[in-house]
Amino acid sequence: MGYTLEASFQGYDAGTELRDVTLDEARAMECNRCGDCCSGMRPGVKKDGPTGLPLFTWGTKFPEDRYAERYGIPLLNPVVEREGILMVGEDWERDADGKPYTCFSCAFLREHAPSAVPETSCALYGLDEDPEDLSTWRPRNCGDFPVFGQDLDDAMVSGNTFIVPTGALPRCTWYGLRVVGPWKDTPFWRDRWERQQAGEEVEDLLSDENKEKLKALAEQLTGRRQTEDGSTRKVVGDAVGGVPPGTDLGPTA
Repeated sequence: MGYTLEASFQGYDAGTELRDVTLDEARAMECNRCGDCCSGMRPGVKKDGPTGLPLFTWGTKFPEDRYAERYGIPLLNPVVEREGILMVGEDWERDADGKPYTCFSCAFLREHAPSAVPETSCALYGLDEDPEDLSTWRPRNCGDFPVFGQDLDDAMVSGNTFIVPTGALPRCTWYGLRVVGPWKDTPFWRDRWERQQAGEEVEDLLSDENKEKLKALAEQLTGRRQTEDGSTRKVVGDAVGGVPPGTDLGPTA
């Protein structure tokens, strides 16, 4: 089962075929550490035609010092375009209204040799006694992206689908996916969703009949959370986060 985009959306071109997966399937996948979500300067990140800037941005929620107080240096380095070349700048590019365009490069991304597998690692991994608890040192955006956040949980509880926001990141594990909920695993929800997709009238999600089912689904989603920030990412590689022992992590105070 899949879905064809009728219009461009979040980096995806119109006509892109998305593969439908359940929530369990999406959250069981492991990051391949391409590093493209950590730096718009990575070669795999799609660029905006008119400006040449990376299409993948951080968003608007971050402290004014770009996490410098937390880590000793700013975590978010603005990416700017100068004469056709992407580079780190002092401040964000801004539109005519002064709104910042927050394409970025993370100061803690470690890029390995071109032939290395994986290609990158995060220097913030391994700085805490519990390598599974990412909430104590990484920004919430890192733990939530791309399928571990509250926005996806809300979509599932509301009975909606969720297009994973990786359209600008074609090398990402989660590129080209639409999460359709736990429908494939739960007959009631699958039947309701299929009838809804076919244009048939379906019962109100908040009806008395459905309230207990919704409550059970919400508890199921909440139960998946392993950390304070909602991340269920797994540690991949022999070392914590794939950072070899003795790696220079830079200032982290």
